[in-house]
Amino acid sequence: MPLNWRRLKVFAIVALLFLNIVFIAMVLDRNHSATHYDDDVTRDALLLFARDGLDVDARFLTGKLPSPQVLSGDMNEGKRALSKKLMSKGYLAQEAVGGTRYFGLYDEIYLGNDFSFTYSYVYGEEMPSYLLIEGNYMDVTGERYAEGAWSSVQTFLTEKALLPQATDKYASEITCEAILSEKDHYIVRALQKIEGSYIAAETLFLVRDGIVRSAEGTLVTYLPTQTLEAENVGLLEIFFSEKESLRENEKKTVSDVVYSFAPYFDANGLFYLVPLCSVIYEDGSRSTYNFVSGEIWVDA
Repeated sequence: MPLNWRRLKVFAIVALLFLNIVFIAMVLDRNHSATHYDDDVTRDALLLFARDGLDVDARFLTGKLPSPQVLSGDMNEGKRALSKKLMSKGYLAQEAVGGTRYFGLYDEIYLGNDFSFTYSYVYGEEMPSYLLIEGNYMDVTGERYAEGAWSSVQTFLTEKALLPQATDKYASEITCEAILSEKDHYIVRALQKIEGSYIAAETLFLVRDGIVRSAEGTLVTYLPTQTLEAENVGLLEIFFSEKESLRENEKKTVSDVVYSFAPYFDANGLFYLVPLCSVIYEDGSRSTYNFVSGEIWVDA
């Protein structure tokens, strides 16, 4: 019986399409498994958490798993570019322990190799953290008369060129978290974001007569240049760690989970913004983990 080559060709095409569909379905299923927790695993874990005193809402473990990445950049390259900017504004640079000091006519900036930052308008100006300890400050965040203090901070950062300019891939911004007041001056608490995630450290600015008089904290002055793939420990594993850390008969309720960055450095002059995961509880306490290693993060 002669072969019907036309029918055989159609059959081969249909078989190939079927195999492609099966292959795509397998890939999608594998991708879903890699980016979502299994429903049965989630249900059993939530029951186990509740039994041992940890109340976790299912919304934290359903949907696509968070997978923040590690950002990296070159400290030496960033330092050279920023030094050039500051020196063009009349500052003299001098190498110091752990960083560089920049001397102006009336002020001084210190930029550490770990993104630490201090500023003094005149020699001997007290730092905001000391004033907070010694003074009696009132929170005036949101008051119209305090808005000028935040505007002064923004003007200061722009004039000193301390915030990195956005690139095609990365961007930075600084936000006002609180404004505190005592007598004739304000202390502004600010946080910095890189690519939409906060840096897990604040910067304090002392403002008097519309001028930033002193400042201290952490300021990421160079943007990352590349994104590195890193396997995260996973939120489920962090909840298990939290469950194990509960004291006998202790009960806690998770109210939120927040992701941020912490800077790390290597001996080759590279910096890394490593994702952190903070589990926040209804009582106001929190536990923060390095989201790559799974270790408890301690703010140095």
